[in-house]
Amino acid sequence: MEQSLEQIIPPITEACSRMIISKPSRKTVPYRKIVVVKKEGYYQIEQYTEKQVFHQNVDKDVLVQYLLQQMSVDYRQLNGFEEGYEHMLMISKKGVPAYKKKRNAQASGGVGSHNRKKKVHPAGGRDHSASGGYGNFHIRGEGGTLHV
Repeated sequence: MEQSLEQIIPPITEACSRMIISKPSRKTVPYRKIVVVKKEGYYQIEQYTEKQVFHQNVDKDVLVQYLLQQMSVDYRQLNGFEEGYEHMLMISKKGVPAYKKKRNAQASGGVGSHNRKKKVHPAGGRDHSASGGYGNFHIRGEGGTLHV
């Protein structure tokens, strides 16, 4: 079943806290991309040119009409982000919309760590094999010998 832009865009607008409109359909489009951020009680539209950014604050009703106009005339892709999901609306060269919703990679994986964990022997001691097999270290100083 093929959906129209009027059916797809309002639910995306309601669910997402951030949207990015990109892929201009023509080279004469004045903005490279448009970012929409949900604020308290209104939406902020950020329109990016090559060197400048223009900001505009609008209500939800105005935003939906703005998105419909931009997606039907000037742009081919809208990405919306909500907690745990990404909404993707793509429009083909023939003008046919395609909508996908996928789980965000951050939501499913959890917070990872790049630090290596210490190896622990089953008996409760640490694994010293990472030290190159040198089990005992002798440090000699002024006060005597320290065995580690």
